[in-house]
Amino acid sequence: MKPDYSIRVLMRAAEILNCFTAMEPKKSLVSLASETGLHKSTVYRILETLEELNWVRREEESGLYRLGVGIFELGSRAVSGLDFYNVSRPFMDDLVNLTGQSVHLVVHDNGEALYLNKIEKPGAFITQPSSVGFRLPLHCTAVGKVLLAFMSKEEVEAIIQKKGLPRFTEKTIVNKDDLLRALSEVRSKGYAIDDEEIKVGLRCVAAPIKGHIGNVLAAISVSGLSSYFNDEKLPELCQVITGTARKISSELGCPSHAL
Repeated sequence: MKPDYSIRVLMRAAEILNCFTAMEPKKSLVSLASETGLHKSTVYRILETLEELNWVRREEESGLYRLGVGIFELGSRAVSGLDFYNVSRPFMDDLVNLTGQSVHLVVHDNGEALYLNKIEKPGAFITQPSSVGFRLPLHCTAVGKVLLAFMSKEEVEAIIQKKGLPRFTEKTIVNKDDLLRALSEVRSKGYAIDDEEIKVGLRCVAAPIKGHIGNVLAAISVSGLSSYFNDEKLPELCQVITGTARKISSELGCPSHAL
């Protein structure tokens, strides 16, 4: 059995930090105690330390807490240490200039699609509620289906068991067998399409970024209004995104037979 070297106070601090989300960036002491199940005095002492580290900040007027810039700096250092993050940046810029649409870099994290980077033209019409650090379900996003497609069937089924297949639009895949067939098609074609499956009026095309042993590290996507991603233009966009993903993968040392 693996030894437990965890330190309780660090685990408690992590529980508190994980309470802050994109949907609820501000929290009260009472709500943090309620969500974590910790005593208010314990939460308060931990928050005091986190404030000293600049990992959280307390607003004077409201008394609410939010994440501090120290967490952002720490996260930025973590992300910048990922080879595929740095390598993909110029290719993402090229995609934005070529398509004029939003471009994302996404990884799998704990059964969800975690957005590491997002680039769009200044003044572009924002069609997807995404941002760096944002999380979305895997089964109804193009990036998510790409990430799922290259997992084992056991991993996919475990995620389905844990997260379910919630419906967001009439086109959302909510049946496991339908999803497995869709993932098989993604593996065959080398790209995935989100056809208004998470938001009506939005389409997205994604392809896998692979590492030096051919394993999928991340997914890259282009997303925008369905009127732009029409049936006439979609095949060309699929070629563009798969070509870009292959170039990034090649830069990362992916063998040619695995591209």
